[in-house]
Amino acid sequence: MMRRCELPARDLRLLDPLFVYPSTVLGCERAIVVNLEQIRCIITADEVLLLNSFNSYVFQYAAELQRRLLQCAEGDELPFEFRALELALEAACSFLDAQLHLWVQELVP
Repeated sequence: MMRRCELPARDLRLLDPLFVYPSTVLGCERAIVVNLEQIRCIITADEVLLLNSFNSYVFQYAAELQRRLLQCAEGDELPFEFRALELALEAACSFLDAQLHLWVQELVP
């Protein structure tokens, strides 16, 4: 992966599930390294490399990304990387919102 995306090992450490890092979006020359709650991925100019793709939130992210790319309007001038990053941010916000609703339901009988 390091060679494929031309990323140094220190940048890939952000994706390691054994280490606890705060949510991070790291822009590199040829890739964007994303660590947002459940979404951990590397976004390049033409692909998204997902980690933990069996997680339900990650699976939903991949399905929604495919759907949006297929329905992409011709007038949409955003590059692929920005569309993938935008959706990753939306997915992380949705995850946090769902967690908040669960906590509120537990606290307020």
